[in-house]
Parts: sequence; structure tokens; C-alpha cells
Amino acid sequence: MIDTIKDSIYEKIIGPEKPSCMHTYSMGPTLKDIRTSNHTSVAQKQAFDDVVNGKIEAMPIEMSVEMDAKLCRFNDDLISCFEERIRNLAPLQREMTTP
Repeated sequence: MIDTIKDSIYEKIIGPEKPSCMHTYSMGPTLKDIRTSNHTSVAQKQAFDDVVNGKIEAMPIEMSVEMDAKLCRFNDDLISCFEERIRNLAPLQREMTTP
């Protein structure tokens, strides 16, 4: 009964609770404090930063390899296209050179 009275008084002052909002009764940590709290050690942070930095450093190399492969495929496709055109032009050239 007392909790219900406290809840109704609190709701009249603060307003009704909304989804994703948490009302607290004390001066303890808020939800924002919990989400941004620092429970990881310096070593864990450093390990995480090292992994992220390693991936960032590897990206240009991986992208370069990928771009080189795409360029090789493009060159091969272009050469194939020109070879096919030359084959198609050969009969026309024979027709034009025969008297």
C-alpha cells in the first residue's frame, strides 16, 4: 500500500514511465551511468585498440590486393574483347583485299 502511494506521488511529480526510460528513487547511478561505466581494464582496452588498429592498418593492403585482382580481370576481359573483334574483322579484311 505504501509503495503504491509512493509510486503514484512519484508519477504525479516526474510523470509516467515511458518505454526505454527508467525512473530511479535514489541518488545512485542512472541508466546512462551504467551504459557508460568503465568496467574494462586498461589491458582490455589496449588489446581492443590493438586489434582495431591492426585491422585499420591491414585495410589498405587488402584493398590494394583486391583492386589488383579486379584490374587483372578487367585487363583479361579487355584483351578477350579485342581478340574477338580482330577475329570478326579478319573475314572482312579478306573480302576487301581479294580482287
